[in-house]
Amino acid sequence: MDSTVSGYATTSLFSKAVWVSINPLLSTGYQSPLKLDEVPLLPPDFQAVRTSEFLQKNFPKPVQLSDIYVGTTLIRSFIATASADRTKL
Repeated sequence: MDSTVSGYATTSLFSKAVWVSINPLLSTGYQSPLKLDEVPLLPPDFQAVRTSEFLQKNFPKPVQLSDIYVGTTLIRSFIATASADRTKL
């Protein structure tokens, strides 16, 4: 890959569309962190307890454990990226 070309210039159209839709949210969060009362609650079907029950009934233990690991890793990665110093991006 050419180091003079930005990653944004070579990314797919889908990735650009996702970035365009998420960028305003990230900008708002960077300017003023959300307060707890501004965070909407998830519907009951999407809450962790329901998801856990669904996994326990329908998938073997290795899949359940990988879901826990991947979910946690993705959340930590997102938080690290969203809270990083913007001058290093």
